[in-house]
Amino acid sequence: MCFKAHNKGCENLKRLATVTALPVASPTGNGAAVGNIPAVVGKVTSVRYDVSKNIGAERISARNTILKAVIFDFGNVICGFEYDLFLERLRRWSALPVETLREKIFGSGAHRRFERGDIDTTAFHRFVESATGAKIPEEAFAEAFIDIFTPLEEVCSIIRELKGKTRLGLLSNTNELHFARCIRPIPVFPLFDSITLSYEVGALKPEEAIYHDALKKLSFSSCECVFIDDIPAYVEGAKAIGMQGIRFETPEQLRADLAKLNVFSL
Repeated sequence: MCFKAHNKGCENLKRLATVTALPVASPTGNGAAVGNIPAVVGKVTSVRYDVSKNIGAERISARNTILKAVIFDFGNVICGFEYDLFLERLRRWSALPVETLREKIFGSGAHRRFERGDIDTTAFHRFVESATGAKIPEEAFAEAFIDIFTPLEEVCSIIRELKGKTRLGLLSNTNELHFARCIRPIPVFPLFDSITLSYEVGALKPEEAIYHDALKKLSFSSCECVFIDDIPAYVEGAKAIGMQGIRFETPEQLRADLAKLNVFSL
């Protein structure tokens, strides 16, 4: 059962209980999806389908859930990436070791502010120069920062295969520089029906706002969508608002998990 049907569904259950004297499952009260309600005599329970787990003693078949959209993360799902490549290139202008550069840049919170949209590319560039004591030409900095991605062709093939079978969404913690020069140019980018970017939304996974932005753009309820990410906490963030979630490990595993949801046969 999706969020938008939750209140109506609960009222229906109350009326049913009046006639049958069956106990009624109380709402979760925390914004989580209710899921399918199995017809168990004398008891009404609420459960949520999960690709990888049993929920209590219940195992809910993927056939019970009609998916309408598959939402992909970008980094380490569609393209692999290594920030250490960027840090190694910075050593052309800075004598600091990679570990120190990593702490000064990524441990400072500046990168998260860049991905939240609190600062722009120019401000981030100036911060890196100030933090490292390096003077880096603007275009050289941009080239060093963007040349860290490697497309995962097997996942791109899955995206092409899904096009036309289900709606496709892209949801990424990213920044304006990576979007303009790494994400938008990738060949599968035009296949996505909706794009949700942290720096535009002003929120980062696993904050609820970024998932709700994706749902709004797709015009679907949470239980009609599955979200794919390589970071467990980000998958759990999607599940917390009622979406289904798949943690990406390999293209083969992703294909198998999507097959369990019957998305290739839609």
